[in-house]
Amino acid sequence: MDFTQADFGWVHSHHDLLIEISRVEMAMEHLDARSEQERTALRPRLESRMNRLRDELKHLPVLP
Repeated sequence: MDFTQADFGWVHSHHDLLIEISRVEMAMEHLDARSEQERTALRPRLESRMNRLRDELKHLPVLP
């Protein structure tokens, strides 16, 4: 059987999205160590990024 990278492309995308979601979650968990001004600036950006990542994850193909 001949597998190409395209055969596993969605797997890599899924994996990459999960890693990025974890990074954003960790950043959000560490916001308390930041100043109030930094938290105010960063929280909406992180939440927006998280929403975009979750939307991308929802639109990936499902395993057969």
